[in-house]
This record gives sequence, C-alpha cells and structure tokens, in this order.
Amino acid sequence: MPQRQTFRSLPRMRNGFTMIELLAVMAIMGIMMGITVVAFMNFGRHAAMKGAVLNVRTSLSLARQYAITHRVKTKFEFGNTNNPMNVRTGWYSITATNTVVDPTNFLTEGVAFTDGTNDLPIGARPWIEFKLDGSCSGDVAPPTTNLFITEGHASGISLTSTTRVYKLTGRVKTMAWGEM
Repeated sequence: MPQRQTFRSLPRMRNGFTMIELLAVMAIMGIMMGITVVAFMNFGRHAAMKGAVLNVRTSLSLARQYAITHRVKTKFEFGNTNNPMNVRTGWYSITATNTVVDPTNFLTEGVAFTDGTNDLPIGARPWIEFKLDGSCSGDVAPPTTNLFITEGHASGISLTSTTRVYKLTGRVKTMAWGEM
C-alpha cells in the first residue's frame, strides 16, 4: 500500500520574484520613463509655440474685423524686443486712427518674429493695415503677407510657423510648421 504523504513532506512553494525578474521589470520601467519624459518635453515646447501662433492669428482677425465693422483703417504692428535676460520675445499691437484697439501683447518667451530665416532686428516695426473692405496692405510683401514666428531652443533646433494674410481678402491662414 502506498504511503501517504503528509503536508510537511510536500515540497515548499516559493513566494516572490527572483532578482533577475525584478531587474528586468526595473529596466523596462526605466526605458518607458525615458520615452515619456522626452515626449512630455516636446509637448510643452509645441504648446507654447501653438499658443503664440494662435494669439497672433486671432489678433490679425480682430484687426480685420474692427476695420470692417468700425469703417476705419486698422494697423497690426509687430516686432521683437529683448527682455532683461537678453532673450528675444515678439510683440504686437493693434491701432486704428490713434486709437488702441488691443493693448500690446507679447509672445511666449523665446518666441519671436522672423523674416523667414533671421530674427527681425530689434527696433524694426513692420505693419499690416486692414482697409474698410477687409483687404490689407503693409510694408511686407504683396500679394500675400507672410508672418514667420520662430521658437529657438538651446539644442539649435527651432520650430517655425508661417501665417499668411492674403492682400485682396484679408484672410488669415496658418500655412506650415517645420523644424529648422
């Protein structure tokens, strides 16, 4: 007759993980955290730039709308300035016949207006003027006016956006995003 095994004679079950299993899980977690941090940093960078572009685009539309509804020429003036820490920042304002329509606004720190390749010089004050019918003129190139907004980074890579204002209609459109 076979001998019955008692509870004490059964082999013990091990509870827990081996050191190799723990190290493998920690390595996987480290890789995932590294990828997440890089993606999060780029998300913040792009959010600041998108916000600046949206503000400029909205202000251009406001200037056009003001010109049409109030039957007065309205000027969108923009440029760059240095803040106390010597970081370029773009600014813009909207005026109509010696009346301030919208107070001076500043772009996010590190975001500036460019001519497509270089920052606008400090003190340059280009402008776009909306006429009573919504069309526009200005001291920047017809038949369309391109506003280039660039965010520079310490890595040397900059993100650039092109906002186009069509001369005949005054339509405002964001054309392209790109890294340079």
